[in-house]
Amino acid sequence: MASEPIETDHARPANQAGPAAAQGEGGRSTFGIKTKLFLAFCAMAGFTISAAAVAWYAFVAIERSVDRITAGSIPAMAVSLRLAEKSAEITAAAPALMASADQEERVLAQTRLEERSRELASLTRELEATGIEPEAVDALAEIQEQITAGLVALNAAVEQRLRLNQQREAASAGMAAADDNVSEDCCDGYRYGQMVQPA
Repeated sequence: MASEPIETDHARPANQAGPAAAQGEGGRSTFGIKTKLFLAFCAMAGFTISAAAVAWYAFVAIERSVDRITAGSIPAMAVSLRLAEKSAEITAAAPALMASADQEERVLAQTRLEERSRELASLTRELEATGIEPEAVDALAEIQEQITAGLVALNAAVEQRLRLNQQREAASAGMAAADDNVSEDCCDGYRYGQMVQPA
């Protein structure tokens, strides 16, 4: 009986090679160094593109935040600081009105307070254009109106006090003059009585 030839993997055509042929000799992959380098460069390019996309998104978000701050927050902060400055000026000028010694000083102090009060109202209206919530602007406008009403009441009280002081001083001067006249009349009468008495 003739022996049949033994087929080996080397004798098979390339398209009929077994699973061992896909692994190559020694269990190594059939991917060559070129394929591995190409895949490595593709992976690096993919990571670079992903990192660039994340960085672009972050920069866009930062740009929006900066625009929002520069367009909305900074003008509102500047107006708020000026508003606080005018409020402090009104607070500092109010005692000068209370300490007025005469009507001229009162009018001068009241004029300064009215000017600062108008500036305060103007700054309160400017806050509406900066994008601050309308409720906050309304609350500040209400406080500003209360300050203005308080200053008007204070001015009226100081004016009344000065007017009463003037009336009191005029009355005191009149009483002093009348007292002097009475004293002189009494002295004259006493001297006259001394002169007419019989010796």
